[in-house]
Amino acid sequence: MIIEQKRTYHAGVMIADKNCAILGAMILGPICGLLWKHVLEPLTRKAVQGMEMLTRNLVAAIVGAAFSIAAYYVLTPVLSAVTHVIMMGVDWLIAHKLICLTSVLIEPAKVFFLNNSIHHGILLPLAMQQAEQSGSSMLFLLETNPGPGLGVLLALIPGGMAGILCMSVFHVASAGLVSPGSILTVLFMSGHHVLATLFAVAISTAVSCVIAFFILKRQGKWCTEAAISAQEEKEEAVQEKRQVLEKELMLEIKIGFICDAGVGSSAMGAALFRRKLKEEGMNGIAAEAYAVDQIPEDLTIGVCQREFLEILQKESNLSNIVTMESLLNQTEHLALIEKLRKGDITQ
Repeated sequence: MIIEQKRTYHAGVMIADKNCAILGAMILGPICGLLWKHVLEPLTRKAVQGMEMLTRNLVAAIVGAAFSIAAYYVLTPVLSAVTHVIMMGVDWLIAHKLICLTSVLIEPAKVFFLNNSIHHGILLPLAMQQAEQSGSSMLFLLETNPGPGLGVLLALIPGGMAGILCMSVFHVASAGLVSPGSILTVLFMSGHHVLATLFAVAISTAVSCVIAFFILKRQGKWCTEAAISAQEEKEEAVQEKRQVLEKELMLEIKIGFICDAGVGSSAMGAALFRRKLKEEGMNGIAAEAYAVDQIPEDLTIGVCQREFLEILQKESNLSNIVTMESLLNQTEHLALIEKLRKGDITQ
């Protein structure tokens, strides 16, 4: 039903001007679908039971006739005027040997599936006129040239221009309509221009590939440079943040390695920890060994072996206590330094 309705809607365009039929169908088709889905279909559902089909057909016929009349008297004159202006532009380009510039319009249109509208609605009528007069026309080949499609999307426009320019220089033409625009169809319709047509397609392909190569190469370089720059900025920010944090942590931090007498393992552990602090560039943090009964009041962090934790908690008022399996274990020293860097241990 919808398909029949679309045909009815743009019938006025086809009757008024067959050259505008495709453009008219592309404009009225979506309008028809939206109108039927959101207006006419809900309206027909309200019909009396048993009369749904009759109501649907009647509504479709009335609205279709109305659209056909509107298309005949309103839309077609507008489309004809627009098409005429475009045709005049193409004629001007041909007269001034600038026909290659049509690629600026044709190649992007392929991305939006408008190439058939341009070909059948604009170029084909002109090509038919030229073919009637001289037996062939280059306009048959403008949109159907498959050369640019063998490159990549970013190089379609220069590739199309190069191919059309080559056709102009060698007077390449087609004996009739080329549809679809495949290489086999183009060669079949080229007649005695086969070699020149192949050359034009090859030039289009080469230009497309070369330009795409340099574009993608440059794009890759930009991406690499941007990634390196972003990584450097990220590393600088992390380094600055770490330096600020280290300065803040190092202001008043005093670490005490604590045991019963403050000698032996605690003294060796403090000495090893000071050496590790120096290696890590964390200067300014004090690390000393203390006996459990000689802990200073300004001590920030106490470090002891795990089995000594309960005694230290009873004998001192330390709020931050870090336990280790061994006060000489440098792996545990590094873990404590990393916690200090991240601020996981508060003062």
